[in-house]
Amino acid sequence: MGKKAINKKEALIDDAWDITYDSIFCDVIDQSKELTKEKLEEARYKIRYIDKSDWLPIAQKLVNENPFIKEIPLAETASSIFLNKQMTTSNLKVVFRTN
Repeated sequence: MGKKAINKKEALIDDAWDITYDSIFCDVIDQSKELTKEKLEEARYKIRYIDKSDWLPIAQKLVNENPFIKEIPLAETASSIFLNKQMTTSNLKVVFRTN
């Protein structure tokens, strides 16, 4: 893989991290509607204070699997995977809105 391709992947991941970390609006959706209000608040807290070192390997794997993914879907998918692992569930979806 050429240096330009590697730099493009790194730039994509950096942009997705910026969305994850600096998003104006972030919501956590419980697709199963089974979590208590307290558990949902805990999930939102975990996303607000997500650490890049926990998020980065997930994002790198996603980019390697799909090099055509865009920044917002990458940020949302990596964050959702992270959060579902943290909360031991598979029903949480993270949504970012940047405007």
